[in-house]
Amino acid sequence: MQLRLIARLLSYQIAGSKNVAQGAPVLSRLGMDAAEIAIVFDTTANAVSARLGEAKRKALKRRRPVTAR
Repeated sequence: MQLRLIARLLSYQIAGSKNVAQGAPVLSRLGMDAAEIAIVFDTTANAVSARLGEAKRKALKRRRPVTAR
């Protein structure tokens, strides 16, 4: 119980003034699932999952090499 409380407090600190789109990927990389992240940002797990998917697509788009036609 205490460890879970400490983890949640640290996640609030990491999230800081970030919005869900900025903070969710960071917390996800730290091992939190969508439901836990939703608690931090006071939103739904579905909204967090959508933001994580958007961040993943954006990251993949940046990594793709530009091909000449």
